[in-house]
Amino acid sequence: MTRRRHASKITLAPASVRASLPTLAERKRIVARRAQLMKELLRLSIYGRANDKSELKKLMRRYGESEVILVTKIMRAQFTRNKHIIDHAEGYRHYRLGFARFGGARPFLSAAELEELNAEHALLHAKREFKGESTPASRAREAELDDLLQMNWQFWEDLAPLDIPPRPADYPAPADYPAPLASLLDWGWTLDPERIARAAPNWKAHERGLEKILFDETLRNGWPGEPASWAPWHALRLLGEIGAFAFARRLADLCALPNDWLSDLLPEVWARMGTPAEIALWDILDDPQMPPKARGLAAFGLQNLVEDESLPRLPVIRQFAARLAPQKADHPDVAGYIIYTLENLEAVEAKDAISLAFEKGLVNTRIISLENIEFLREEDNGNSG
Repeated sequence: MTRRRHASKITLAPASVRASLPTLAERKRIVARRAQLMKELLRLSIYGRANDKSELKKLMRRYGESEVILVTKIMRAQFTRNKHIIDHAEGYRHYRLGFARFGGARPFLSAAELEELNAEHALLHAKREFKGESTPASRAREAELDDLLQMNWQFWEDLAPLDIPPRPADYPAPADYPAPLASLLDWGWTLDPERIARAAPNWKAHERGLEKILFDETLRNGWPGEPASWAPWHALRLLGEIGAFAFARRLADLCALPNDWLSDLLPEVWARMGTPAEIALWDILDDPQMPPKARGLAAFGLQNLVEDESLPRLPVIRQFAARLAPQKADHPDVAGYIIYTLENLEAVEAKDAISLAFEKGLVNTRIISLENIEFLREEDNGNSG
């Protein structure tokens, strides 16, 4: 059985690098150059020239090889870390990581506040960048939001000193745990799947304790600048790595919790549990009392199990297709997530079920539309030819 590659771990620049940090003015200049470099790399990608060695050499001569490598790495993490379309939790986790390191005196935003301000920032940026609509007031507000949201903090994490925000006096302190669970509260914000894999054998007897840490409000909603607040991430990853499939259904409860910064990890965590998690995932997918988000994540978890060769492809595709039948489909969002999964699996075997679901109006087309399904487009083009 093959396993999907872990996501890249997130680490700080070495102390030797941080000992000779640039001035604020120089930092701003470097960040602006990196932002421009990202635009140029995106332009190459849009025109299908991202792997054009001659173009990359031009950028390396202009910006430096190390800068091209750095920005490419940032882009790869930013644009490929999500395996699916339910990504709000990942976005909030990314914000928490930046705030934990560089938040300083800034206010800590809730997930709802972050989403609202991100939308405002995106609108201002689009008007300025693509429509040329810009005023001193709008530019000032965009700069204010840039700072508050710490936009693209990964552009300057190697350039700026840590500015860890202190926990306010009225913010709940993390709960205490006995050994060995207490050690997990010290692992902090270095989110390293490789460390999880190495440590997993030592945690197989502590499933219940890991589940308690994961759902502990004082930790999961803890102050980002404190190491203990990151223990739920480590606990969730460990539950997957040690194959704690008895908790597979329980993990879906993360989707309904406020300020969620973990649920996007569920498909991969479930896949790490292997075949024994399958029954729980079908139960979640079929439960109309579950939030559509949880049901969609369960579908993506099943997709991961197919891609890991833990489950046979065709039977899973047939089961997905059966759930798109008019008498089975009970929510347009869930139908959208199932079809999105089938598209990822290139499930041409389900083309009739997919077409019928769209024909009957059973699908939320904001999640996926008929035109988004590549293997159907290819078939139509073949027939028209």
